[in-house]
Amino acid sequence: MQALPAVFLAALVSLAPVPANRTIPAVFVPQQSSDASDWETLESAAAVLQSRVDAARRLATSAASAPEPEKAAARFDDLGSKFATDAQLRRVLAACIGKCDSPVTQKMLAKSMLTGKPFEKLFRLRAAYECVPGLVTESALKLLSDKEESVRREALTVLVRHKHAPAQKNLEAILEAGKDEALLAPAVDAISVLIGNTEGWSAWETQLLAYAVSPNDELRRASLAVLARKQDAARLQLFMDTLQHPDWSTRAIALGWLARSNSKEAVAKILELFRAEPPGTRLAADCGDTLRRMTNQPLDDDPEAWTTWWNNVQSTFVFPKATGPKTGGAKRPEAASGTQAPQFYGIEVRSQRVVFVIDVSGSMRDPMTGADDQGTPRIDAARRELTKIIDALQPAARFNVISFSESVVPWLDGVDESAEIGTGGKSGARKGPATGPRKKDERDEKTRARDAEKQKEADDLLRKKATEYVSRLNADGGTNIHDALEEAFADTSVDTIFLLSDGMPSAGREVDAAAIRRAVKGWNDTRRLKINSIALGMDLPLLKWIAEDSGGEYKHFP
Repeated sequence: MQALPAVFLAALVSLAPVPANRTIPAVFVPQQSSDASDWETLESAAAVLQSRVDAARRLATSAASAPEPEKAAARFDDLGSKFATDAQLRRVLAACIGKCDSPVTQKMLAKSMLTGKPFEKLFRLRAAYECVPGLVTESALKLLSDKEESVRREALTVLVRHKHAPAQKNLEAILEAGKDEALLAPAVDAISVLIGNTEGWSAWETQLLAYAVSPNDELRRASLAVLARKQDAARLQLFMDTLQHPDWSTRAIALGWLARSNSKEAVAKILELFRAEPPGTRLAADCGDTLRRMTNQPLDDDPEAWTTWWNNVQSTFVFPKATGPKTGGAKRPEAASGTQAPQFYGIEVRSQRVVFVIDVSGSMRDPMTGADDQGTPRIDAARRELTKIIDALQPAARFNVISFSESVVPWLDGVDESAEIGTGGKSGARKGPATGPRKKDERDEKTRARDAEKQKEADDLLRKKATEYVSRLNADGGTNIHDALEEAFADTSVDTIFLLSDGMPSAGREVDAAAIRRAVKGWNDTRRLKINSIALGMDLPLLKWIAEDSGGEYKHFP
């Protein structure tokens, strides 16, 4: 048995005095034999992880109805704050502390979360997330100024979870200072949640409109994303103007709002963007999809054909009922032979800035069971499909491969670096934006031919090096989905992600599926990346959620 942590024991002594003829035991001695067995299982590093998780949940349920749940909470904390504790078990222990909430638990947790290493603060903040508002919320407010970005972000999550109104002043100060880039977008979103539909919304909306034209990408995108959640017709001009912004993510946010506007002026502006976007880019594809949803017209991705059609019908056109980004609209017609977009596991790659995030954990050595690939190791099937898509990508496409097991390994620093392979140039990774206005080609025919030949040589070398890299991928270790996606999002030039995995997360900074989903949604609120997911073997809800949240596709292959 292990002793209570000093800070927890001190709090117990100060808040729960006992008669002189009694002493506080060094450990919580359970009253039921089943509890004793569960504590033994939970605290045994040799026990199976799932058995430890199940034991923790039973103990928390039992302690929640006990007279002094804080004793169990202290013991959960002692185990959860150890570095060697499995990440998945640590997340469960945080939830268990929440079940053991009490005034004593609150005081212990509020004090302990302000000290220790970052992973200890994160663990206790996650426990605070599960508790009722109180002392823990006040401590979370103090952690908004912690030196670790992950701690500041988690503290903000706790404050929003508990709708801690006093946090608004702190968040406004962060926005005014403009120095904490990591918290700018989350702070905008948090203030919007805290104010909600209160009397303060009008003044805050005025501030959002000012931020919506800020030169700071994070501040501008976050403010536009909040404004875009309300289909306020008075914002039509704002989003039409924003559709011309040089930053592709900003244009994507505006396009999403205009898609729901049922405005002829919006259609005209979308057509302008469609004609300006280079063919084959993500936003060009999005323009075609948006117009089909808005008008229910089954035209392909030719902006000139759309323009001709619109010029002929706009005076009498009536928007169909129930249009919008989730209602489907007309289907895109089949592409002409030889012009169809390349596919990865049956999902079209409609982008020129794409990253393939590939699971190489140990379970990827297991065989496929589906009819097409029965008996083939999953890693072999993934390597085969990666090689095929690398060869099939458009010549102008820039791409990267990020493999992950317990660690995360990118092939290149970013997709823009792929443009330099074979050219002798210096890497331009992570400098964005991913797309831009189409430029007039003023080269003569001879120059275009010479440049095309050089580009082909560079593309061939790029694909050769990428194929060689893919052939060396081997499967081993755990499944670190959170950190792999975080690495993909760190590349500002990426507009599309393909995520392939065969299992639930088991490694990395976050292993809880719901928490990973929240994190990815938060990152993507201001980025508008499309994430397509492929599950091998198991049908994986997390991958399905991530795809649905981003407007991507999900495929499952047994």
